[in-house]
Amino acid sequence: MTGAGDGIEVDFIFGQLSRDENANGNNVKQKLDELLSEYFSPYSEIRANVFGILIAWKNGRSVPYEIKIRGRHPSVVPVSASNLSVGIDAACAIASYLMKKINYTELSWEAATQYAIAVMKEVGKEINGVGRLEEFGFDIIVFLDNGSVRKKLNYRTDSASIGVKLNRIREDVSSEFESQEIDGESGGN
Repeated sequence: MTGAGDGIEVDFIFGQLSRDENANGNNVKQKLDELLSEYFSPYSEIRANVFGILIAWKNGRSVPYEIKIRGRHPSVVPVSASNLSVGIDAACAIASYLMKKINYTELSWEAATQYAIAVMKEVGKEINGVGRLEEFGFDIIVFLDNGSVRKKLNYRTDSASIGVKLNRIREDVSSEFESQEIDGESGGN
């Protein structure tokens, strides 16, 4: 489970769940639903802004869920997208755009992980409020199709980058533009 948003609520909710001795990978979704319904009861004044991802187990396979809490309205729903970004809206928009640029089924898990690291680095550089790799590190957990899991906590190695060159010109098309007269003068630069 991972979370972003209001830190106090993230710590409280995830802390409560991790201290539940009866919670395990097979029932964690049910336990989280119960916890959230108590925490955000109709009589509660608590309001939160939390986004997260929960990985549960079902029939020996990992099942991802998206966690959203806006105000007093929590939801934990299965993820149907091939990739998911949670957190600050601007960061999610950039990350989702960059993540959709590659077909992960054609890559090894190692290469796909490097691409995800590069995307996270790029978002961290561009969006205030998103932690940078070098300052905070990333916890990375990879769930493989065969059911195995690989993890690296506090990853800080600058091992991947995305080359974004918006100033690269493929072809000069300026001859196709018409000159426009402005106040009797020909338009220039």
